[in-house]
Amino acid sequence: MTLPMFLGLLSAFSVLTSMLMEAAKKWLASLHRDYAPNIVVLMIAFVVGVGGTAIFYVFVSVPFTGINVMCMILMGFDVWLVAMLGYDKVVQLIKQFAQLGG
Repeated sequence: MTLPMFLGLLSAFSVLTSMLMEAAKKWLASLHRDYAPNIVVLMIAFVVGVGGTAIFYVFVSVPFTGINVMCMILMGFDVWLVAMLGYDKVVQLIKQFAQLGG
């Protein structure tokens, strides 16, 4: 994966993740459900990052080698990090994971 390709996909997937997160917030609020926003955005980012990169690979005929699959997984992490940009969000995430543990 080239750097311009990576940055283009990261930008597009980050915007898509943000839009899907807003839709998920409204949907979960309508159900009156308590949820951890950072964990929801983690799940959305992985689906968008990994799935979107896989779809991109199919369209541009990139083979699914071990390195390319690893890039797909890393794209999921990168999309999540961009969506959670900021120290306050990272601290909030750590607190939410601690609450989930008991």
